[in-house]
Amino acid sequence: MPKKHSSHIHISLCCLLFLLPLGCSLFPSKNTKSHSEESAITQGSEPAMITQTPVIIPKEDLASSKDNFQDTTTTVKVQNPLCDVSCLADNVIARQTRHNHRKKKPISYNKSSSQEYISTETPFQLPRGVWISSVNSSVYDSQEEMKHGLTKIEKLGANGIFPVIWNKQDFYFNSQTVTNNLGEGFIKFTDEGDDILETITSLAKTEGLTVYPSIESGLKAVLHQDGDPTLSQLGEIVTNREDWLVLNRQGEILKMCHFDVCFGYLNLLQPDVRMLLLNLVTELVSDYNIDGVLFDDHFSYPAYSVGCDPLIEKNPELKSRFASWQELNSRLSDLEGCRLFSNKIRQEAIVSFFKEAKKITATHGKKLILSPAGIPSWSKNEWLQDWQLMVEKNYLDGVIMQVFRDITYRFMANSPELHNIDKHIPLGVVILLGLKDQHYFAYGERIYRQTRTALEIGKSPSYYYHEMIDIPVEGYSQDYRNYWIQQTKNELSQ
Repeated sequence: MPKKHSSHIHISLCCLLFLLPLGCSLFPSKNTKSHSEESAITQGSEPAMITQTPVIIPKEDLASSKDNFQDTTTTVKVQNPLCDVSCLADNVIARQTRHNHRKKKPISYNKSSSQEYISTETPFQLPRGVWISSVNSSVYDSQEEMKHGLTKIEKLGANGIFPVIWNKQDFYFNSQTVTNNLGEGFIKFTDEGDDILETITSLAKTEGLTVYPSIESGLKAVLHQDGDPTLSQLGEIVTNREDWLVLNRQGEILKMCHFDVCFGYLNLLQPDVRMLLLNLVTELVSDYNIDGVLFDDHFSYPAYSVGCDPLIEKNPELKSRFASWQELNSRLSDLEGCRLFSNKIRQEAIVSFFKEAKKITATHGKKLILSPAGIPSWSKNEWLQDWQLMVEKNYLDGVIMQVFRDITYRFMANSPELHNIDKHIPLGVVILLGLKDQHYFAYGERIYRQTRTALEIGKSPSYYYHEMIDIPVEGYSQDYRNYWIQQTKNELSQ
């Protein structure tokens, strides 16, 4: 029997998250607040009039029980991560031994070999994709389980998949980059010993689906899990490497703990960290028959929690920049000034990373997609992810905003920040099918209405996540669920 995968779930795809923010401001509402710890979640098929104030629903703030969805004005505070998964198998070493004959040559990202990309192709169309995750699912256990998962997706009528290939400390592809840089024991295989990404990509292509692996963990590294106070295998490695993790305001390693999982944040200013992540992108687009790579809101930092980066003192260029910056901001204390300057250069580092990642994907004829959890200003100010600048600089091929809300009247707020985005690149939305661990199940009719609304305003809909496609809401029949999923498929096929 394939093993079932459990999660200590925490959207964010968006998805997919404790996590970073999963919600999005595409659904404005009155008397709601945007904050990384609070969100107002509305319910009902008929929403109130749209205001001009955008609403952000962070991924970690989705309610952990259906009781939180009873009142349209209730503010809830939750911490469930969406994207925690447990190991796909116990005997990893045995599986790796069986794969020794398939080991790949080491991947090395060569910056000088990448060229600036100027597209001469026809306009890129975002996939109408579905996230595939092992959260509470045995989908990665075997070929048969994968086929069963793809059958669910066929019911919905999607034309692409976003298989999660890095979650917590599990990597679901046979990555030589991971083995060379982090060591043995992180790569997960099917029960037959096959490469998970290679297998599901082959099956998906047979069904005519596009494939965009989702690097869901982003800049997060699990330090503790399952309530164990000792460091995880990955946590021990990254903790013992100098400057690999960002620090909090007290100068200690920043930890974000939710339920039984604690995460740290990889320091993108550290050259080895940056190279590791770029090499992962290179390996994916060069070794697998995929259509592109997807990052989400987890490739970010909590702006108000991170502290001063010690690399500023160690790097002469950064130290010189900081001295000049201090002169212009002399009213700030040295510690607060260093913290704010650190956030500035972290924000720059994220943008710069996507610049290089775009060169890599474009060189191999692949696409680079980002699935953020909020409007540009919120993502930038709260999480240091300046995706509007990435769009303007042509560092992304598409954006799929996470729209994890209940109301269906509009997907777009009167936000000037969003009006011009799809003039640069395609802009889509993510519709929430449900969160199994949080006992939140989207009504079939709501999924249909949101899909129809997205199509009417020209926004390609995608869905989180596959396991929830055919699970009915409590009190509703399976036939009711199947009917609205079929109606959704009909809309997508027109």
